[in-house]
Amino acid sequence: MSLTRTQNIKGGILSMLLAMFLFAISNVFVKEIADTYGIWQIVFCRFFFVLIPIIYLLKKDGGIPALKPKKLHLLAITGVIGAVGVFILFKAFQIGRLADVTALAYSSILFLTALSVPFLKEKVGWRRWTAVLVGFSGILLMASPDTNIQVGSLLAIGFAFIDAVIMILLRLSTAHNKVSTTVFYMASFAALTALPFMLGEFIMPVSMKDALILIFIGVSGGVGQIFLTRAYSIAPAVAVAPMIYTSMIWGGLFGILFFGESLTIHLISGGIIVILSSLYIIYRENIERNAPHIDVT
Repeated sequence: MSLTRTQNIKGGILSMLLAMFLFAISNVFVKEIADTYGIWQIVFCRFFFVLIPIIYLLKKDGGIPALKPKKLHLLAITGVIGAVGVFILFKAFQIGRLADVTALAYSSILFLTALSVPFLKEKVGWRRWTAVLVGFSGILLMASPDTNIQVGSLLAIGFAFIDAVIMILLRLSTAHNKVSTTVFYMASFAALTALPFMLGEFIMPVSMKDALILIFIGVSGGVGQIFLTRAYSIAPAVAVAPMIYTSMIWGGLFGILFFGESLTIHLISGGIIVILSSLYIIYRENIERNAPHIDVT
């Protein structure tokens, strides 16, 4: 392995770590203000202010010409579904525990593997199907430790499913558009979807602090998306994808520090099952495709 490739892998890992940290910080602020402002208002800010860093990415990709999209209807569908998915996620953070919701929300790779068969016509062997089933057992363990599934956990699982659908749509979109173009139009359509719902519950920020938090939720999401995209563009997925699960660490830590939560044995054991199952799926996908890079953005 050349020195350049080693540096790319290190850079990819660092980019993914930064992306997950930014998303985790953003989720803390979402949970903090979700009882003060309507969820749709937060969703609108999440997608509207994401355009600030995405415009920078567009400029690097050629400026105005990069705004010319292909398959605009696909981008519109992705944006609408994205707005609904983020609404469900933010609602989950509002009523659920930060650590639980974070862990369940990042189980989307299991749904992605299952959905790739009918939507992407991909072949999934028995080994990956077994890993998916084992992973779902981990989800159930985290979601219903006392056989009583909480609403917040159900919403987080719902988001994981929707997130898998979004990733499939993004795969299809990025086959025809640059990543910056795809993200720009997805965010724009998502913001337009949230706008009418937001207007019905709009609350003027009561302080400059709240206004900055709402802006930060969007900007941090955009910067996180840029780091996520960079990670997959400069390093193999098998190297960077495992870093996604550092979000569980941040979710547990921030839940303890800021919201007085505690880690349960069911969350830890279920999370380990999901992580190991997902890592095995990534490993098998790289072997079966015989390619060092898998674009899941």
